[in-house]
Amino acid sequence: PMAELTCDPVPGVPKTSRRLLAGYLIHRDDPDALSVVYCELQAPVGPRASLVIYENEACSSPIMEIPIFESSVCCDVVGINCSCFVVEGHHFASQSSSERKLWLRALSNLKVKLQNKAPEPTQNELLHFRSAIRENIQTLQATQESRIARNPLLRLLDKHPLQLRKFAKVLAKALFWRIGPKQRKHDDQLYNRSRQTQGHGLVKRSGAQPQN
Repeated sequence: PMAELTCDPVPGVPKTSRRLLAGYLIHRDDPDALSVVYCELQAPVGPRASLVIYENEACSSPIMEIPIFESSVCCDVVGINCSCFVVEGHHFASQSSSERKLWLRALSNLKVKLQNKAPEPTQNELLHFRSAIRENIQTLQATQESRIARNPLLRLLDKHPLQLRKFAKVLAKALFWRIGPKQRKHDDQLYNRSRQTQGHGLVKRSGAQPQN
């Protein structure tokens, strides 16, 4: 996606008023699926901060919220030029290792404030926090290598990848059981027979005779 890292709230969206850092990340949904989501790190409210996940930068409706406490596990994944990190068991990947470092630094600072039982930041304090983060973002963007392609390489789907994957599994299971075991066995026999005869340029059909 074209949206870059930012620390500024979305105008007209009150739920982003406590934003400290936001940007697109890759999230591992399960061992076989990934999705590109928009993540927002929010300032603490009481004993917890939050990492809120949205579908895109419009932040119209959150998909998931990961609470950040003083004992939360936030760590990187060891690897050469690796951009992966873990937040409370959720695996993420940023666009670069430098961007990962910025996310982890912001998470670490939040945990320090929670550990020290710091009061909730005021609006003026949030402005100071954002100013410091903005300087880091600008430094990161100035030293970051240009991308090979800035436009999306995949077509945007109407549904969220998590929903599509669940729907595909349910549909495949329903179709599998609907045809019945006898029909499945018959289809497998036809497929195996066609595979055996393809080498001779002929596929046999029931009731049909080969022609010269």
